[in-house]
Amino acid sequence: MGRPKNLTWQTPISSGREEEGDTSASVKSEVIALSGCGGSLEISWTGTTAGTITLQAGNSHDPRKTNAVTGSGQWNGTFNSINALVSPPIVNPAGAAGSMLIDLNSLRCAFLYIDFVRTSGSGTIKASLQQPGGGLS
Repeated sequence: MGRPKNLTWQTPISSGREEEGDTSASVKSEVIALSGCGGSLEISWTGTTAGTITLQAGNSHDPRKTNAVTGSGQWNGTFNSINALVSPPIVNPAGAAGSMLIDLNSLRCAFLYIDFVRTSGSGTIKASLQQPGGGLS
């Protein structure tokens, strides 16, 4: 396996973009094109962050199209939560630093993004994806 790819987070539209998600507000990752060969996703958070992490997956996203809501090529197409399909179950931040490693080997879809909805606290959240053949390009 090659080097893992760190995902870039996009904060709500008016806030711009960051390399690491600031959890003083809800954040979404960019849409990630998957190679369809499994792999793993590591998500970690710091501080007093509390909230819900949802993995959203789909096949109909087209990165060439502009999304009328965000004005970018992100999050067009249909996405559905896959939290119930991954192993181990998603661990949601609950006010203290933590991390999880998610096995994506049973996942067969073209695109994925991570949605973090903040309920309280602050800190950072970051994710790293590793797939056979060197991860994402």
